[in-house]
Amino acid sequence: MVLSQLNYYYGSKQGLFIEVVNMMTKKYLARFEQYLKEGTTPQEKKAAIKRFFQ
Repeated sequence: MVLSQLNYYYGSKQGLFIEVVNMMTKKYLARFEQYLKEGTTPQEKKAAIKRFFQ
């Protein structure tokens, strides 16, 4: 990739950084939601959250 393409799509290095952080955040939250869907009771959900952060 050429630097001019980065500037065209993201405006600057900071814009690229922000986009990378946004993508990582979306993936992280999607995985977290998957863990929350594992349990139906509050105790099961709490256990799933604990597993996620371990």
